[in-house]
Amino acid sequence: MSVSKNTKSKFEENLIKAKKWFSEKCLPIINKVYPIFAFLFSLILFAIIFKLNKIFPYGNLTVSWCDMTQQTIPLLCDFKDVLSGKSSLWLSMENAGGMNFFGVYFFNLSSPFTYIIAFFDKSQISLAVNLMVALKLSLASATMAYWLKKEVEGINPIVSISLGILYGFSGWAMMYYQILSWLDTLYVFPLLLYGLKNLTEGKSPIVYILSLFACLLFHFYLSWIVVVFVCLYACSHVILKKDKSDTFAKNFILSSIISALLSALIIIPAFIQYTKSMRVSNIFDTLKNSNFIPRVDTSYPTFFCMLPFLPFIIQAVRNKKFDKYEILLLLTFIPIMVEPIAKAWQTYNYMSFPTRYGFTTIAVAITVCARGITKVCESKENDKVNQWVKVGVSALAIFLVFIFGWYSNEYFVKNKDVITKYSKSLWGNSDSFNSLFSYYAIALVLITTIFFALKYKVLYKGAFCVIIALSCCIEAGFSANVYMVAPSNENVNFNKAIDLDGLIEDDEFYRLKLSRKIFEVNLVGAMGYNSLSHYTSLTRESYMMTMKELGYSSYWMEVGSNGGTIFTDALVRHKYVVHSGKNNGVYKTDNYYVTKNDLLFPTAFVVPKDGNNEGNVELERWQIQNELFKRLTGKGDIYEEYAYTKLSGLVDCSNRDDAKAKTDLRKAKNATSMQVIYEIPVTGTKVLYFDCFDVYSNSLKEHTYENVSTIVAKDANKRYSHSTYPKQSNNGVLELGTFKDTTVTVTVTLNGSTYAKSFGVFSVDVEKLSQAVNEVNGGDFTVKKDKLSGTVTARSGDALFTSFAYDEGYRIKINGKKAKTFSLNGFLAIELQEGVNNVTMGFIPSGLAFAIVVFLLGVLALVAFVKFNKQVQEFKTLDLACNYAVFALGAFVFMAIYLMPVVVNFIGYLL
Repeated sequence: MSVSKNTKSKFEENLIKAKKWFSEKCLPIINKVYPIFAFLFSLILFAIIFKLNKIFPYGNLTVSWCDMTQQTIPLLCDFKDVLSGKSSLWLSMENAGGMNFFGVYFFNLSSPFTYIIAFFDKSQISLAVNLMVALKLSLASATMAYWLKKEVEGINPIVSISLGILYGFSGWAMMYYQILSWLDTLYVFPLLLYGLKNLTEGKSPIVYILSLFACLLFHFYLSWIVVVFVCLYACSHVILKKDKSDTFAKNFILSSIISALLSALIIIPAFIQYTKSMRVSNIFDTLKNSNFIPRVDTSYPTFFCMLPFLPFIIQAVRNKKFDKYEILLLLTFIPIMVEPIAKAWQTYNYMSFPTRYGFTTIAVAITVCARGITKVCESKENDKVNQWVKVGVSALAIFLVFIFGWYSNEYFVKNKDVITKYSKSLWGNSDSFNSLFSYYAIALVLITTIFFALKYKVLYKGAFCVIIALSCCIEAGFSANVYMVAPSNENVNFNKAIDLDGLIEDDEFYRLKLSRKIFEVNLVGAMGYNSLSHYTSLTRESYMMTMKELGYSSYWMEVGSNGGTIFTDALVRHKYVVHSGKNNGVYKTDNYYVTKNDLLFPTAFVVPKDGNNEGNVELERWQIQNELFKRLTGKGDIYEEYAYTKLSGLVDCSNRDDAKAKTDLRKAKNATSMQVIYEIPVTGTKVLYFDCFDVYSNSLKEHTYENVSTIVAKDANKRYSHSTYPKQSNNGVLELGTFKDTTVTVTVTLNGSTYAKSFGVFSVDVEKLSQAVNEVNGGDFTVKKDKLSGTVTARSGDALFTSFAYDEGYRIKINGKKAKTFSLNGFLAIELQEGVNNVTMGFIPSGLAFAIVVFLLGVLALVAFVKFNKQVQEFKTLDLACNYAVFALGAFVFMAIYLMPVVVNFIGYLL
């Protein structure tokens, strides 16, 4: 059937109208909101990846591993208790014997996405983090797409969305998503770039002020990296700009000051808390002892995501002078090759995660890449090229990309065990590096080929945009498989442990301990129980040293509740103990049972004020504990140390001039077995312990670790045996058993020569301890959340000892008046008055009151700056001075970050 000319003409006319309507009405709206599609498409990608791999919400697997499992999920459980009113944001009794939770919140939880947990039970939080990761990274995709839209004139929306997805699924995002709070900085950073751009163009500083404040609010540790970056950005702009009288420098300085004032609300209290933690180290020692070249196998893969797009980055910088983004790309790339500079970018120190600064490198690289792509695409089509050639090349290119997508999946399946090394150990190796590089090198060849096809105009631009979109999605899927799907798991230990939540029915103040490290230490608090356990970067140094003195297990930034003695357990009120297995206890689940300890000191009790208030690290641990017992109770010794009766295969060098420690046992010549044997006559009821400890530090590895092969303690009726002690998960004092009126033989088999400050067998007298517990003056005290209150009668010069870890933030009142506090062997002690003392305890993080005042000044400054912005811009007198100030600031940052670390490292090599 033929179509009339009038009908055809009318159809063409309607088509033209439709195109006009779309271009005039729809396209402007799409161009305004298309970054939203980067968010939606990223979510769709996550949904597909999660669905294919049975990851929640499509299965029971969580993407949590390492730090997310050890720290973030338990802390989210803690915060769940805060939201429900069971715990306090200021002082958490669920952590570290009573811990300032303010810094922990702003180091790990201060994200709007944290509040998602309000809709989940505790048992589901290990699954809820999947949604948090997906939402944060999808938002990062959107903010990057928005930034590219604002920065790169004429960028194709598809390219902008694709590169946004590349950012959200970048190597940095995938390798470091387990530190959930870092992802907030990832999605704010592109907005910060936009805010800086506004400053360079003389526009409103609001976006810059608020985005910089958000970086400081969401994670004050990564804000160091952000501040270094903005200083380098500002200096680069001042150096390169031609108009030396513009207002950028002035606005940058004023805006930065306002943002700093606003962020004081977080930074001041958090920084005070940080300075008292075990993370503080000597900068110069760290740099002197650093390698010059970082571990390539772990650092470089962070940036492999940008390798396929290298031709476009080169295109952007070719045949032109560097602008600030090319300079920043160079400056942020240098740390990848020089470890002292990398450490400087990361507060001059790191243990793992050696490219924490990498989000800045990737963001700038994507910005430069987008410019390169737009530059290639902006040239006119070559009409001399046969259209069928373009069709054929375009179709072939798209087909090759689909083939590459199939190959990516096959490559992952075939090389999974090798390329996923990082997700098993936090470090790569040569095999994983080579395999990952091989994959991305193939992607580079493919994209380079497509680049030249586009450059020489034998590829349709529309087809190229489709290819970029497909390539970014394929790379995103591959990266997610390597770093997210591979370590996904059911988080069995969390699921088992959370069954203990709410199990114990007891209203008085007590603490729960673990018989050994049967699950992550933070999970004790996560279950809602008061605990000595804690693991974050803000573990207080004095607290960790106190716990080491009391014989509890700890290493790095982690303090566990396993270890200790019957006296220290009574002192800190370890009323309940969790054991693995299915034995009978006062409470039990399918995997654990709980026993009860009735021998406990009161939560607070009266002690003489005068006396030694701190431990003596030169003493052995049992001696420190014995002195503390006498200091608190006024009683005699309850600890007793025993000398060995026989050495086999060992020579005692403890009294020699070259002795390395108080106990120094060295392997005898030709010895094949090394044993220390004790014959111990026990009178009354005593608990025996063994200790092997030397250095008060937070090292990951100690020279005493695994020095002991086996320990056997036995009498005529029973036998206790232990193996491999001490070690990272168990370096507190080791209980050998309870004995009464008997002779006990203890045989310690060593793996080699051993030296230690505390070494040997000692006991605690149960009857004497029980008598002391019954005789102390404990008054009548109650503890609710972070508040202690009660009444006690004291004599002149007495003090109140509490089982709470000492912190300067405690606010104590006695009879309505402020009371003095002090640290007594690491615990909070309060000076009492003669007679009746009505005691109330509160807590305010140190520095918070001052921080609030500074914050309010920042709010006033922000309001004034906005209201009088026009007058500020007209005040030209300071423009030149501010230019010099910004240049000087940039020069100082450059010397502190790039020059000083290299010089110190070089001196370290010479020395």
